[in-house]
Amino acid sequence: MNFKKIAAIVSVIVITVLIIYGYMMYRDIFSDNTRFSENEVYVYVPTEATYDQVKAIVSPYIEDMDRFEMVANKKNHIQSDRISQEVSY
Repeated sequence: MNFKKIAAIVSVIVITVLIIYGYMMYRDIFSDNTRFSENEVYVYVPTEATYDQVKAIVSPYIEDMDRFEMVANKKNHIQSDRISQEVSY
């Protein structure tokens, strides 16, 4: 095979892997991860709360804490054991 065919095959494989990885990340970030029956639940988080304190406060309402932590890391809401004061809407 010549170089162009090999490069094309490798490119298709890399793009396919990236699409699959992107879908998996999309599914983990945007799928439901709550366990309450109401439409809304209000949770009070003190201003000076650490990340561990926030996890303890919201854990009764979260199905999968590993996914919660992964999303918090991806969105940079964890900064040296303090919750980021940045709020995204």
